[in-house]
Amino acid sequence: MDSVLGPRASGFETIENAYSVRHSDSEIEPLISGEEWTKTDTDSSSTGYYGSTNTIDFNNKNDTCTITESIGGGSDRNVIQDDDDDDGDESFFAEIPAIIVTLMINFMTAIPFGVAYFPLGWSGKEVLGIRMFLFACITGQIALMFASNFKSPVSSQLIENVPFYHAMAGIVIAEQGYGKEALSTLFFLFGLSSIVTGLVFYGLGKAGLGKVVYYFPNHVLVGFIGGIGVFIGCSSTGVMIGENFTFTADGVRTLYDNSNEFAPVVIFEVVLRILMTVLKDKNGRPKFTLLAPLFFISIIPMYYFALYIFGVSMEQATTAGYFFPSSVEDDDGSGTTPSFLDTVFDGHIMDLLRIVDFTTISWTAVINALGTVIGVSCFSVINVPINIPAFANTCDVEVDMNNELMSHGYSNILTGLFGGIQNVMTYSVSVLYYKSGGKSRAGQVALIIGYIFIFVFGTSTMPYIPRCMAGTLLLHIGVDLFMEGVYYSYEEYDSIEYGGIIVITFVMTFMGMTPALGAGIIVAMTTFALQSVQNLDPIFKITSATTLRNSAWTRPPQALAVLDSTKTGRSKIMVIQLQGNLFFGNAVDLADRIKEALANDKPLIVIMDFTLVTTMDSTAAQTVNKLKNSMTQIFKVETNIFVMGSHRGMC
Repeated sequence: MDSVLGPRASGFETIENAYSVRHSDSEIEPLISGEEWTKTDTDSSSTGYYGSTNTIDFNNKNDTCTITESIGGGSDRNVIQDDDDDDGDESFFAEIPAIIVTLMINFMTAIPFGVAYFPLGWSGKEVLGIRMFLFACITGQIALMFASNFKSPVSSQLIENVPFYHAMAGIVIAEQGYGKEALSTLFFLFGLSSIVTGLVFYGLGKAGLGKVVYYFPNHVLVGFIGGIGVFIGCSSTGVMIGENFTFTADGVRTLYDNSNEFAPVVIFEVVLRILMTVLKDKNGRPKFTLLAPLFFISIIPMYYFALYIFGVSMEQATTAGYFFPSSVEDDDGSGTTPSFLDTVFDGHIMDLLRIVDFTTISWTAVINALGTVIGVSCFSVINVPINIPAFANTCDVEVDMNNELMSHGYSNILTGLFGGIQNVMTYSVSVLYYKSGGKSRAGQVALIIGYIFIFVFGTSTMPYIPRCMAGTLLLHIGVDLFMEGVYYSYEEYDSIEYGGIIVITFVMTFMGMTPALGAGIIVAMTTFALQSVQNLDPIFKITSATTLRNSAWTRPPQALAVLDSTKTGRSKIMVIQLQGNLFFGNAVDLADRIKEALANDKPLIVIMDFTLVTTMDSTAAQTVNKLKNSMTQIFKVETNIFVMGSHRGMC
């Protein structure tokens, strides 16, 4: 879902996110320095006491600064700057644009994935699939509105679970074929997997075990994301030519024979990638956040214009398969073509809620699918630790992970009771909604009403939407997820972790989701074994600045008085020296011990020294990023300083 807006922002941001420095008094910089700092009005360069070279850019207006530091002799990195968002009251009318854009994006995403939920042999279920997506959004939004601590969460179906749904469908088809009885069994499995997911969410949150989810290594999840990207990209061929692409000679031949149908999808995707590359600012950020959604919408008028230019009628295009079928799901096989109003009030609106018939369920298929049910539940759970902390950082708020897990438990149990599929709070759309002004309870209610309206009336537009738009969106999201999993991760993980990513992606692509789950477990254990060989206690020392040697800085009496004060001086400066390998196996204990020290000593300034740290994986980086926010928001630390460098430690 997040990929609709470009490569999704998640918990995988690099370690730059961990090095934000706030300063409430710019004069405090020379007081805590080990050696002289030279400063100008706009920026300053320095060589800090701990041996790392720093460049500081002060921004007095926003009370922030940005540090560029050379880490362990590597390339320079920029510290994330702090943006203070105004949380003032917004009128409901000011939120209307945010509401409309959010509804548009979710409906646009519902179309291709609604088509992709069922294997190709299960034809005529496009509308049902779209309503499955929207129902997951509705139930999730209701639960988040009442239970979440966020002001502007946006719920969506978890699109990464599509391979699991196909695996369940394959098991059911093997037992019952493609009839109503099979559909009843399949929806029972959908609901069961959602309820199990919800119970896991709720159980972890209720037991106060929210931090347990952080023990799952991020690189294993990234490997799954890469494989899911391949699966979704291949699904775009199924939408266009009616046959999923396979990595065989026959698969390549089939794609070539139908290149006239698939070529427009590739052309649109290439054009969009070029636009996304060109339309970036000097910092590499997109100039237009809504470029991708607006581009996908523009495909529809462009397609109609092309039909007009080539003299192709709507009937001819539909017969040729360029549009989705105009007939609604006709279980009686009549194949009639109803009017617009007939498609709205066709008696199928509530099909989603009455498909399951316990007298027709194949319990053999249910038992055979239990492994997949558990797999999709575990995979759903490990997505939340990515979205929630990332969104909390964006909103600059501290949230209770246990409460958010429980809210996701409510939402998934609710949707599962009606045979629905999993939902989670989506990061990128939530950020877009928040940045566009959506911050009130009234806005949440409007989103729910909008989803219900689209659930009832929106699917009637299906016969007028070209397959090309859905195929392009699937291909775009598939490429985004693959690049996130395999390409962008290359520089973010060490060789051991990246090797695991490649293994999981390869296994999932060529062997399927179930073998990939086994590969993920093996990769996690192997990574832990190899990295723990180098592991030491991650904290070398936690001490106050009173134990440090005196600085060469010549200070006036006023400055010395500040340093010697028991309220503002060295005793209120905490120095935390880390060491060894920081990774998912010790990241949680690291954060707990530091929080305990902060609660006991109540420092005003915290210096975290990384000079003895040899390696840090993505999970530890995410933990440090959250710890930085907790220092300021919970423990009222006024200044955080992160010191880089690996060639010497602190004396």
